[in-house]
Amino acid sequence: MTTVEPGETTPVLASLHTFWTQTPQAICAALHCQTEGLSSEEAARRLALCGPNADADTKAEGPLRAILRRLLEPLSLILLASDLEVVADGVKEGRRTFVNVLKYVRMGASSNFGNMSSMALASIALPFLPMLPTQILLNNLLYDFSEVGIPFDDVREEATARPQLWDMGGLIRFAAIMGPLSSLFDILTFAMLALVFHAAPAEFRTAWFLESMATQILVIFIIRTNGRPWRDRPSRALASSSLIALGVAMVLPFTPASVWFGFETPAAVALVGVGVIVVLYLLSAELLKPLAFKSGRDHATI
Repeated sequence: MTTVEPGETTPVLASLHTFWTQTPQAICAALHCQTEGLSSEEAARRLALCGPNADADTKAEGPLRAILRRLLEPLSLILLASDLEVVADGVKEGRRTFVNVLKYVRMGASSNFGNMSSMALASIALPFLPMLPTQILLNNLLYDFSEVGIPFDDVREEATARPQLWDMGGLIRFAAIMGPLSSLFDILTFAMLALVFHAAPAEFRTAWFLESMATQILVIFIIRTNGRPWRDRPSRALASSSLIALGVAMVLPFTPASVWFGFETPAAVALVGVGVIVVLYLLSAELLKPLAFKSGRDHATI
């Protein structure tokens, strides 16, 4: 095995500020070691050459103070095993977490963009509030609950194979495509309920609440990945939180508790129309998804 001689500089040692952009294999190769650690022979040679690792001489301190000082040291790294694979696993977990953070940001940005645009347009065009304050709060509460499982979601293998980048332009592009798409189908829902079915205000609000919750939650399964949703399936945690929230949203307006929120059961034909709009929206989101994910950077796999 190749060894490191005194004074030798490796690519990683020369650019420590970018070590997180290297793969575990590249770091080990640059340091002339293996992922399972140093061999006994190499460890003995380095010990004889460089001497043992030791802290600089410090004033005597009690064991509790020593433990606290080490825990507060920002560069401390606690290995769970005497194996560099622990570091590699930590890097992989960090990349998985970053990818799931991007999922949450994309979902929140596009959903909020679409909902606020729809609410603003409806408030101008309709002679009544399109949704009551309590209904908006319920909508937000259920949607937030549906996203509780995102930190535990699965990530595609290629998404953790290399570092991801924070691409603000890509996030804006995503929201600028998926947000207006959501608003477009909200407008279609408004037109259908007001002009075709002549729904009363309470029925209108209930139907839009159902459409809004169905589109917001079901599209999670589509935009959580740039692959096909039926091939790249979500984790059980995300599927459970999303489907539970969707079930509550679809059932609550038809229970006695509906009076607390001002819901009123719409006509059956109106519900069928809402269902058709939801299906068309999901198909459109899947078709436009490649355009929304397209970015000038090549680190956008999720």
